[in-house]
Amino acid sequence: MQPARASGEEVASANTELNGNTLTLGAITSNPKKYFDRLHPLSQYLESKLDGSGIEQVSILLAPDLPTMQTYLNNGQVDVISESILTAIKLDNVDMSLLRWKSGMREYRPLLISHKDSGIESIHDLVGESIAFEDPKSTSAYLIPMLYFTEHGFDMLEKENIHQGNLPGHINYLFATEAYSTSEQNLAIWSSRQLVGVAAIANKDWVNIKKFPKHIRDDLHIIHEFEPIPRALTLLRSDLDSDVKQRLTQILIEAKDDPASFEALRAFKKTSQFSLLSTQERQMIEHIQHQYEALPKKQEAEHEN
Repeated sequence: MQPARASGEEVASANTELNGNTLTLGAITSNPKKYFDRLHPLSQYLESKLDGSGIEQVSILLAPDLPTMQTYLNNGQVDVISESILTAIKLDNVDMSLLRWKSGMREYRPLLISHKDSGIESIHDLVGESIAFEDPKSTSAYLIPMLYFTEHGFDMLEKENIHQGNLPGHINYLFATEAYSTSEQNLAIWSSRQLVGVAAIANKDWVNIKKFPKHIRDDLHIIHEFEPIPRALTLLRSDLDSDVKQRLTQILIEAKDDPASFEALRAFKKTSQFSLLSTQERQMIEHIQHQYEALPKKQEAEHEN
């Protein structure tokens, strides 16, 4: 068997000669070298397990943005990709059937937090106030709260910066990632200094003392908890050979019980296991996708890849 390609530069370029005996792992990233290092052990593990199934090589192909990844999927150049719900529902020609557990977590929960002295105790208190989302690409700290607000009839208005005043009658929002510091630092600092009324975060970040040190968290409280959502999805190209798809799914699900998979899973963003999405999780994702498609397109177009 041929080894997977060994450099970020090589792996970031399109594979124009499609090989029916090659399975290709993909990812969307602005740092191909870093992501190649994450995926390479998994590609080697899968290559060893797929031996005899007609797959002779597992390679890696990285895309700089979502449109490029969509082209790769449409051209049959990428077969497997692991992504968040938000990215997954934007992609066509993919099957959503596998859940990837990150750091032992099957699911996580979006939260809204506020300073204890803000006077904000519920979502309805946010009208005329401001909310900081983490990132336009965040499922938990942007998509889920935004869908809730729009579904319940709140008027949303984006602010140009943290210093701009709030317009009455609207929930005024901005993104922490667009400021001068990291998004996690801004969410913590803006909340503790009451520069925003509310911040949207994930429960995994709320309990992370590096992102929310105790002296900051002691001044804050949770005003709303959303339903848990799947942590990460692993997508298979819809028109991938059905036998390969079945065998690959089996290998990924059984990997948690295979000692040989430990390093490969850990290297891939601390993956602990893969499992099938439940019927309830599938229905939840379908509902999220339906809501997302109903969002005002102007609002979403400003933050597309």
